[in-house]
Amino acid sequence: MPLDPNFFNMAYSKGDWQRMVGNAAQRLQGTMPGDLSDTAAAVFMSGQQGAQASRDGAASMVRAQNSAADRMVAAERGGADEISDEVADLRGVEMANLGVNIVQTATLAYGMYKIHAKMGEMHSDVVGHLTRLEQLAIDTRLQAEQQTAATQAILKVLTESRRNEANQLVSQGERNERAGFIDEALDRFSKALEFDNTDPVAWHHIALLQVRKGDEAKAEDAFQRAVTFAQSYASEIKDSAVRSHAPF
Repeated sequence: MPLDPNFFNMAYSKGDWQRMVGNAAQRLQGTMPGDLSDTAAAVFMSGQQGAQASRDGAASMVRAQNSAADRMVAAERGGADEISDEVADLRGVEMANLGVNIVQTATLAYGMYKIHAKMGEMHSDVVGHLTRLEQLAIDTRLQAEQQTAATQAILKVLTESRRNEANQLVSQGERNERAGFIDEALDRFSKALEFDNTDPVAWHHIALLQVRKGDEAKAEDAFQRAVTFAQSYASEIKDSAVRSHAPF
């Protein structure tokens, strides 16, 4: 702690340094001759001057100590300021690095968000495409079923139509056969087979007409086909063959 420059002045006044010297001089003047009294006065004055010089020197020394202490405090403050500046610089670097890390993290997070959003869009698109494909498959199956049904209906109509045509030709052939027109009857039965070559009735009549014409080979072939295509007519056809004297 710096000393007060007036410390020694305060000590001298408290110790009453001058009074002590003066009293000593007066005692000397009262007991000594005149020349010794002068000497005591001189000693008194020298004591006062010495005291003043001592006080001045002490004050100078105190001021020097205080100045040195102030310089030390200033130096310490300057060092503390330098340390504070270094700490501030380090903190600034740390904050800058922290800011860079925050920016990088935010950029990465935003990139991940964009990727996630894009994947969500792609997922939605894929789901939409799959849904449309599934609906298209359902529609295609329904159309195919409808087309199949329509085709089957058309085939049925055509088959029935051809069967009707064959039946009409067979009826015409039977009428010609009963009328004795063998060639015309064979023509109608043959045309009936063009519409349905599995018609056992037409083959049966052709076989009978070939027997009447004397062509046993064609008659045998026609009888065999008639039996093959219509087991329900087998007994009737066989009976007809026996009555016609067919060789089978």
